[in-house]
Amino acid sequence: MVGVYGVMAYNVRRQRREFGIRIALGADQSRMRNLVVGRGLTLSAAGVSIGAFAAWLLTGLLKTMLNDVNPTDLTVFGATAAVVLFVAVAASYFPARSAGRVDPMVVLRDAVEHLTTAAARPRAIDPRPLRGAPGPATVWVAPFR
Repeated sequence: MVGVYGVMAYNVRRQRREFGIRIALGADQSRMRNLVVGRGLTLSAAGVSIGAFAAWLLTGLLKTMLNDVNPTDLTVFGATAAVVLFVAVAASYFPARSAGRVDPMVVLRDAVEHLTTAAARPRAIDPRPLRGAPGPATVWVAPFR
């Protein structure tokens, strides 16, 4: 379930500003953990249900390969789903802990710095002439650094 951990860690990193605002408005660490774990559980439950349905549809192909085992055994389907969901919750718990530890001041300060530096950057203008323009464009601004 390294993939579940990777996706959840990426989403937590991408949503740091949102988590910082939530914490600044009064959300505590347990609420942030529950939010992230709940999102991971929702995604995993959707994947398990789609996978179980697809496996149930494909059991007809496996009947010839299985000896003394019923291909539609509900205990096997249920146990597999429970194990996958448990591992998915465990994999999303660690990124959820980092979501609860976000410092709102650092996140908001980084957001303000990002906005001010992005506005101060010179923008490059395409030197190619516009369609219908009388002559070639002569305006050129220094490219990004």
